[in-house]
Amino acid sequence: VRCRALPVMQRAVEGPRYVEVPFVLCKDGVVVEGYVDLVFRDGDDIVLVDFKTDDVSPQDADKRAQGYEGQMALYAAALEDLVGRPPARVYLVFVSPGVEVEMDGPELARRGHELPLASVAETSE
Repeated sequence: VRCRALPVMQRAVEGPRYVEVPFVLCKDGVVVEGYVDLVFRDGDDIVLVDFKTDDVSPQDADKRAQGYEGQMALYAAALEDLVGRPPARVYLVFVSPGVEVEMDGPELARRGHELPLASVAETSE
């Protein structure tokens, strides 16, 4: 409930939004499938949001978010493939403490396209 008051969530309810957006990334014979929790328009920008249920304090949220950078890079790259441009911003919303962590969408998308999918597929099996 705390996360509903976050600025990113307030902006998400103001316009078109899409939940559980499916994606497929294919590279070098490797296929990775997943779902982006929330995508919405913020003016001319596309914003990606992923919800996390980690038991983390507000003070440790930024550090915890670093552990999700690879996943968010894949999501940003997949979204860029879907809509033709990267998300302007990516947010991790830690639900329990009601904290949002903002990440650079274009940079994550660039890194996601460079990431070897074989390493991701192996760790997710």
